[in-house]
Amino acid sequence: MTIGKKIGTGFFVVLLLLVILAAAAYIGVAKIKDAADGVIGTARWTGIFEAARGAHTEWVFKMSNYVADPSMKTPGVELDYKKCKLGELLYGPVRSELESRFPDVAQILAALEAPHKTLHDTGQEIASLNRAAHFCLRTYLLTTFLRAHQDYVARISEELGQEISGLTSKQEMLKNIVKSAITMVDAVARDATLGPEEYRKEIAKKLVRNLRYGPEGKDYIWINDTGPVMVMHPYKPELDGKDLSNFEDKKGKKLFVEFVKVCKAKGSGFVVYYWPKYGADQPVPKISYVELYEPWGWIFGTGIYLDEKNARLMQRAEEFAAGEPFAFTARLPEWESFDLKLMQDAAKDLPAIEKYMGTMKQINEQMREAAGRIEAAINNLDIATAQRELDSNLRLLLTNLELAVRDIVDMETSLRGNIEVAQNLYKTKILPAYNEIMSSLDKAVDVIKTRGVTEQKLMSVVNYNNWIIAIVSVVAIVIGVLISAFLVRSLTRTLINISREMGEAVEQVATASMETANASQQLAEGASRQAASLEETASALEEMASMANQNSQNATEANRVVQETARAVQQANEAMKRLVQSIAAIDKASEETEKIIKTIDEIAFQTNLLALNAAVEAARAGEAGAGFAVVADEVRALAMRAAEAAKNTAQLIENTRKEVKDGAEYVAVTEQTFSTVSSHTQKITELINEIAAASQEQAEGIAQVNKAASDMDQIVQQTAANAEESAAAAEELSAQAQQLRQNVQQLLTMVGADKVTSAVPRTGVSRKAVPAVASTGAPRGEKEGGKRAKSARAEKGQKPAPRSTGEAKEVRPEEVIPLDEDFEDF
Repeated sequence: MTIGKKIGTGFFVVLLLLVILAAAAYIGVAKIKDAADGVIGTARWTGIFEAARGAHTEWVFKMSNYVADPSMKTPGVELDYKKCKLGELLYGPVRSELESRFPDVAQILAALEAPHKTLHDTGQEIASLNRAAHFCLRTYLLTTFLRAHQDYVARISEELGQEISGLTSKQEMLKNIVKSAITMVDAVARDATLGPEEYRKEIAKKLVRNLRYGPEGKDYIWINDTGPVMVMHPYKPELDGKDLSNFEDKKGKKLFVEFVKVCKAKGSGFVVYYWPKYGADQPVPKISYVELYEPWGWIFGTGIYLDEKNARLMQRAEEFAAGEPFAFTARLPEWESFDLKLMQDAAKDLPAIEKYMGTMKQINEQMREAAGRIEAAINNLDIATAQRELDSNLRLLLTNLELAVRDIVDMETSLRGNIEVAQNLYKTKILPAYNEIMSSLDKAVDVIKTRGVTEQKLMSVVNYNNWIIAIVSVVAIVIGVLISAFLVRSLTRTLINISREMGEAVEQVATASMETANASQQLAEGASRQAASLEETASALEEMASMANQNSQNATEANRVVQETARAVQQANEAMKRLVQSIAAIDKASEETEKIIKTIDEIAFQTNLLALNAAVEAARAGEAGAGFAVVADEVRALAMRAAEAAKNTAQLIENTRKEVKDGAEYVAVTEQTFSTVSSHTQKITELINEIAAASQEQAEGIAQVNKAASDMDQIVQQTAANAEESAAAAEELSAQAQQLRQNVQQLLTMVGADKVTSAVPRTGVSRKAVPAVASTGAPRGEKEGGKRAKSARAEKGQKPAPRSTGEAKEVRPEEVIPLDEDFEDF
């Protein structure tokens, strides 16, 4: 076979090996591309399900806030089950694509439809419920409003009872006694059969002188004229017939002149002054009623002594003496003075409440008007009208107000029931549906990850192809080296005419091969250092993955703590409900007891009136009614004691209701604390979301670093292969240069040419052991290795070896070794 054919055959074999290597590389890249597409697809579908999971977790969280906060108008979530992220997947065109690629997911998606629809339908049902915000506060405001009116009516009743049993009752009694005496005197004056007028006047004086009444039977009636001259005084007869115009009490009041002035002005009236009690010398406060009997020009008067220790009675007497009319100290604030803004806001949403607001405003006005009419009746000494106005009007208005407040509270209770319905729907429907959805989404993601292509599968494909390409490359290199050696061996037999210049070229080739070998050695060492760096990078990636996993576990634990906090708040809320019910029961019991006390007070008042009337009748009966008067006084005393006991009991009830009010305030403080707990729960949830976002960013960073490591791993492998090839080629080239030098020397010897001395030793190129390069990731410093090789060659400053001028050892032709033995080492 000719040399040309040998060379052609060698090049053909090398070309065939290159084609095989290219085909293996192409097939490997195609497989890697398919695996990468699978990884991208798996990540896409997993991302869709994770987005649906996050959206529904946020949906349930917002719905939980809406259920817990009745002041929220809308939950702020998508209520249409076809328009949310999961709905777009379940009812959109993307579902068919997903089911065609992952058939096992079809059954899971079908199972998702029912709980997903239940979740959104229940959300719509909760959003449609009419709920009340601040219902406890509104109930408290209504109770405060009602209590103010109840207290007002109670104080009106108390002040009216005090007035009736105090000065007013005494005034009415005095008025009745004087009128009875005038009636008796008028009967005598009209009876002409009794004799002349002067005789009838004497009879009238005697009758009036003997009239007595009062607890001790010592109270009396006197008569004076308009002079004023004393006509008759039972206890001070020395005053009879005297002019009393200048008679003054210890305060300087001309009391008889005052009697005349009052009678001339109004015909009758009351006067307060100081007068000795029952013939004693020391004057004490006294109120008297005087009335003019016009036929005779007489002024009949009687009075009762006032207890100076009774501050209320003395104050009323002084006010009366100063001409001030009776007025209640109790005042009912006007409608606008009450803080009912929350009720007015609620009326915008509930028209029924607005109707009751108008009714309560009207009752407020009518109560103040009724109190004014009672004051006018007392000032006219019309006790019956005042009592009737209190019983049939003022208390009836209070009853109507209580009914209106009770109706509003019932409506509030109904709205509160809607809150409980919403909470029940959330616990019994939304949470189970949410848990079922989350479980199904987890199953779908597991199926996709199991059936799809993961990053681990992609890396296994890449590693497999790297091994295939490396094996094919090594085989190609070995075959190429063998073919080259064979060709060199064949060609050297024909190079017997190589000139001395070939020897110089051989020396230059040897020097270059040594430099190439050194550069290859440095490059291999750089690849080793890069492999070590990649090992450190892989370790750091594992730590980062562990940190991301720990963050995910912490987020799960935080979510569990938030749920436990929500349950604790719910339990506390239920305890608050029971507390509110207990307070309402106590308030109702106090109200009923107060009604009983009012009834007892009214009975005592009526008994007192009956005793007074009995006393008047006893006075009319004279000596025959003295015993009956004593009984009447005892009954009146018992009535006063009953009224005092009723007053004390009412005070105890008022204290109890005050304690109930304090309890309601504590309930408001507790509710504010629950709001603070809810705010802290929301902040914890925000922190959980931030942790989840940080974990996602870490996962993305790890993915990017993994991709970079994969790229660098390929470069390291390629660099290592190039270094091996370069080292092998340099060694082969050095060996061939040495052999060629020897062959040239032998050829020159055989042809009798000058001997050639070698400046390069036979072992001029020595390969060091190159450390194995681990395929762990991306190499670093590929360009630095090339620069170091060039710098090493430059530092050595090697040049082609000069031609030797000395004598070399002579070699005889018979000592020349055949070329066939030169390649025994290959």
